[in-house]
Amino acid sequence: MTATPVAATPVRRLERSLGVGFGVAVGVGSMIGAGILRSPAEVARHLPDAWLFLGAWLLGGAWALLGANAIAELATMVPRSGG
Repeated sequence: MTATPVAATPVRRLERSLGVGFGVAVGVGSMIGAGILRSPAEVARHLPDAWLFLGAWLLGGAWALLGANAIAELATMVPRSGG
């Protein structure tokens, strides 16, 4: 009786397609995300009423909308792609 040789199973590794830039982006994104999740609690702590807190959110949303509108107006002034 002869023994048949057993083929060695190849070692499987993860492909390294993500670079250092991706790692830095994940780190920065997690820091920004943590700040976004923490900031509303700090604002709510300083405002005595829930309606003031909601009003602050509405005011901030209107401010962001006006800023986006201004950027859109500036973008339409440059007719070329890639401005």
